[in-house]
Amino acid sequence: MFSRKCPTCNKVLNYKSKDALILACKNNSECRSCSKKGKNNSRFNISLLNDWKIKYGEEIANKKFSEYKKKMSDSAKRGTDHHQFGKPSSIHGGNGLKGWYNGYFFRSSYELSYLVYLIKNNIKFESGGKKIHSIEYYFENKKRNYFPDFYLPESEEYIEIKPSSLLNNKMNKAKFKKAEEIFRDKFKIITEREFKMLTKNEINKLKNLKLLKKGR
Repeated sequence: MFSRKCPTCNKVLNYKSKDALILACKNNSECRSCSKKGKNNSRFNISLLNDWKIKYGEEIANKKFSEYKKKMSDSAKRGTDHHQFGKPSSIHGGNGLKGWYNGYFFRSSYELSYLVYLIKNNIKFESGGKKIHSIEYYFENKKRNYFPDFYLPESEEYIEIKPSSLLNNKMNKAKFKKAEEIFRDKFKIITEREFKMLTKNEINKLKNLKLLKKGR
């Protein structure tokens, strides 16, 4: 067994052969954790390709890397040629607080706060993330799809929950404009100014009572 340290974090890395060690030193290869931190840059790609050459040999590594780049390119696409076009956002997507409450998935503390409000006040609703609620719109010359957060069947209203700081985002303005053209006054954008947001203590209380389940 041959060893060297990761040039970034000094973690000890082990190699099965001296040749593998020499190649890793030559390419200044990082550990997997440090490589992942830079996965969106060319340094990561070079490191990944070199690691695969060590593991699989040059011919197989080059083939796998070519397939990997194609897959990453496809994931970066937007509009009708993207594999998610016409589908609701993945429950795995997004940042911040997300999970399940009362059988409904939420992607932010804003959505959770409004979800609690709807249930507490016995307001009938359904998730806007269904294909029947999708709205097609154009942004940067590409056709895209948008799903409002909630649909209220009794009032036939579509509700979008959004922080007031994001209302002027160019993409948001494009999809909201299209929704307003289609649904007119039945489309409403609600910010933290229009309803009471849950406090951190209230959210922690729901967690302690095990009323919130993490998204998978």
